Amino acid sequence: MEKRKPNKAEYNKYNSIMKRGGWSDEEMEFLNEIDMSTDVFEENGKHGLKNCLGEVLIKANYEDFMTMSNHDIEEGDLVTTMKNGKWGVLKVAGEEEWLAEPIYDFIGYPNTITFVVKDGVYGVLDLDEKKFIIPLHCEFVSSHDGFMFCNGIAEYGINGKIGVMLENGEYTEAIFDEVEAIDMGGDVKVRIGEEWGVINEDGQFEMDTDEAYYYVSD
Repeated sequence: MEKRKPNKAEYNKYNSIMKRGGWSDEEMEFLNEIDMSTDVFEENGKHGLKNCLGEVLIKANYEDFMTMSNHDIEEGDLVTTMKNGKWGVLKVAGEEEWLAEPIYDFIGYPNTITFVVKDGVYGVLDLDEKKFIIPLHCEFVSSHDGFMFCNGIAEYGINGKIGVMLENGEYTEAIFDEVEAIDMGGDVKVRIGEEWGVINEDGQFEMDTDEAYYYVSD
């Protein structure tokens, strides 16, 4: 079925249904008809963003945007944006407001916490605070189709060791040799040397599973 852009009434109806949840078959059919995607538009060789109603959110002053299909970006949301060949994070507002300056080679989707890459080195940014949680000295930060966290867990590497971070920004030092985070939920399993254990509230290796604090969301 080919999707279509909504009018204002349909836009409000869509959001009301999604907010309520537990929709009927008829409502599900309606939801599947509507394309809520924010669109990238071009003007004088530059690009901007329009919402699904055709309203301009960001003027055409940029080279590219990272957007998700059928995702409605609104005023106040964050969007990964390219300017002068580098990526940053803009807040959708009347004036240009960078939460991360466009100086990076890549940035993940801009949740409150996201990863950045510069000159092949990774770091982790708190966009609300506009500061690094983990500076640019990581060999990698986990990524799933551009998203840093999978089921509430992310991993990063420094000097061949692995650290673990939760979505709330708590993290361990990079001290583990292997991390096993099962997608179906449960404690994060970690290995140091030949020993397997869990991570306690202090971010340390622990053999007692009752002390596990880092876990994978269902």
